[in-house]
Amino acid sequence: MQEDAIWFNIEHIPDEFLPVTVFQSEGGATRRKSSVMDLFLEQASTTESVAVVVAKTQPLEGVLRLSTQQMMKDEAWRKVAETIYDTRSSNFKSNIIHVRRIFAKNEEMITPLLKRYPNFIVILCYILEDKFGLRVRKVDWTLEMKNWSDVECRHVGCR
Repeated sequence: MQEDAIWFNIEHIPDEFLPVTVFQSEGGATRRKSSVMDLFLEQASTTESVAVVVAKTQPLEGVLRLSTQQMMKDEAWRKVAETIYDTRSSNFKSNIIHVRRIFAKNEEMITPLLKRYPNFIVILCYILEDKFGLRVRKVDWTLEMKNWSDVECRHVGCR
């Protein structure tokens, strides 16, 4: 049976994933759950020294650093968005000046976006104008966004 396999250890399964009968037969709320350190020690005792196991965990620091970097990127994007929103006006030309200035200050971060969607600034500036339209305007669905003209960008940016 699968439960008897060497690699299977019920202690590694979180309580919420166990059927009620199995959960209760394992001791319910008081059942032993292994910690990360238990896993290290278990692996070390069966195959390697603790130093080797700990050395193998070093890439985890990279993962943590990566998530910290992602948080910093998210915060940088949030600041750019807030700056754009704070400087918006109901004038397209004014918006385009402000957005281009803000994007120029954050060129390294913005360049990949503009490579993928070159007309993003135009669409964004029409959105920032915040004009309410009572009709939906069509955009040719066969056109790639990269190939949109100012007309398509206005149709998308104006509601």
